[in-house]
Amino acid sequence: MAKIIELFNHKGGVSKTTTTFHLAWKLTQKDKKVLVVDDEKLIVKGIRFSLEQDGMEVDCAYDGEEALSLASSNQYDVILLDVMLPKLTGFEVCQQ
Repeated sequence: MAKIIELFNHKGGVSKTTTTFHLAWKLTQKDKKVLVVDDEKLIVKGIRFSLEQDGMEVDCAYDGEEALSLASSNQYDVILLDVMLPKLTGFEVCQQ
């Protein structure tokens, strides 16, 4: 079974899609560890709920520096990373 998560990030009340994430991940086992990174707390809350319902352990970060810190100190099976983040962008987090 493939699980697909599509996330649209709307900034400043504008209905324009600024960032889209696509994750296609075959879930053959429970107990996957996932880091969800987005500055939109309601989006993170929804994704976290969905992943936890599928039996995954979920950590959350709300800016690039927090994401980098968590990614450096933990081992994740998947990191869902927004591009437009405060402090460090998603691209900067990936480069480090």
